[in-house]
Parts: sequence; C-alpha cells; structure tokens
Amino acid sequence: MSAELLKALTRDHGACRVAVFADLSMSMALLSDTREPMHREALQALCVRGRTVLTAVDGDSYDADGACDTAIAMHDDQIAVFLRVPSAPNDALCCLCDPDMDLDGFLPAARSCLTRLAGGPA
Repeated sequence: MSAELLKALTRDHGACRVAVFADLSMSMALLSDTREPMHREALQALCVRGRTVLTAVDGDSYDADGACDTAIAMHDDQIAVFLRVPSAPNDALCCLCDPDMDLDGFLPAARSCLTRLAGGPA
C-alpha cells in the first residue's frame, strides 16, 4: 500500500517526476517512484539534500495549519519540494518536479501522502 501512495502522487500530479519517502536520520530512501530510471546514489543524494534543507528550516516553515514543515527550492529546470511532519520528524517526502508544477494543487496532496506514509491520518 505504501508504494501505491507514491505512485498515486506522481500519477495524479504529472509534473512530479520523482517522489521519495525518506528516513532523514539515515538519509536513506525507503520508497520511491520515479518517471525515469534513477540510480540509488541519486535517490540517496536527494535524501541528503532533504535532510540538509529541512534541518536548516527546523520548524520555521510550518504551513498555515502547522501540519507540515515545508521547504521549496526553485530552479530554472526543476522545483525541489521537501516535506516533514512534526509527529515523525525523521520521515520526509522529497520530490523533484517540473518547473511548471502547480504547487497550490500539489502541496496538499504531498502533505496527505507523507502523513499517511508516516503512519498518521490522511
């Protein structure tokens, strides 16, 4: 079921090319869904980046309802989205998206996916 959550996220949001459920304490990819083949090293590097970014914000970027720590890095060729829930601070969702991603539509779905993966209610 967990893998299906990531598949649904990338399927429903076509601009999401990579979605990784990560354990930040070990910078390890636990589950992933990608639109193109990615080496394990690249997935691990994304997890390390997620840990670095989310550690830097450390609770300073919770969304409006306080449900999720969110960090977004925008580049010309991609948007990197990193999410963490306070109830499971070592669990994170790390995503690489096309630059035309509708973040207003994607972020609630990504938060729900992460919450469910981390063992909470959707």
